[in-house]
Formats: sequence, structure tokens, C-alpha cells
Amino acid sequence: MLTHKGPFFALTIFAKLFAGPLLIVWLVGMAQMIRGYTITNDAILVHRFLWDTRLPRKGLISVTSEPMTWKSVFQWKGNEDKFWSKRTFCSRTYCTNWSHIVMLRYTNRTVFVSPDNPDEFVREVMG
Repeated sequence: MLTHKGPFFALTIFAKLFAGPLLIVWLVGMAQMIRGYTITNDAILVHRFLWDTRLPRKGLISVTSEPMTWKSVFQWKGNEDKFWSKRTFCSRTYCTNWSHIVMLRYTNRTVFVSPDNPDEFVREVMG
């Protein structure tokens, strides 16, 4: 006996197979999304949806506003990125706006953040 499953049968199968994994990918991306920064006496906190990443102020050599061009940079992954360039070698970024870059140079690493007002951020961290 031959039964007709309807025109949306293939769409239903697709939704069942791919909706779950796509939802998981979206939720993981949302959890890692950078929401902002807070400067405390001993650290710079990078706020995410579920947790904060702590960048200590101890060991910080310099803080500069960098209107860099990112043409020669190799990106490794997502929103919390690892980058490689000739200038900074391997560096970590916590950026959402590539036109407002602040470079935090430590003794053993370089970190980039993108606050709304880079000049004010540099003054607060150095002050």
C-alpha cells in the first residue's frame, strides 16, 4: 500500500535532523559573546553572557589605542580569537568592534579589546 506523506515531509525530516545541532551551535556562540568590559583595581573583566574573563593588570607593560588595519592578520576562531601577525605574533582578542582596538601588552603576551571609547579606556587602565 502506497501512502502520500504530504509536501512538507522532506522539510519535517530536515528540521528534525538539523534544528537541534544548529540550536546548540547558536547557544554556544551566544554564551561566548562579549558584552563589555569593566576595569577594577587589579584586573580588566571581559563580560560574557554566562561568565567573565579576567585580564590581570599585574604584568601589564603598555596600553595603547591601536587604529590598526587587520589586513595582514590570520584569524583562528570565533569571537574570542587567536590571531597571528608579524607585528604581534600570536595574540588573543576580545573584540566586537574592529574600529576601536586597544592593545594590552604583557610581558609574555598581547591581548586586544574593543571598548566603546578607546582613549578613555586607556586613561582608566593607566591611571
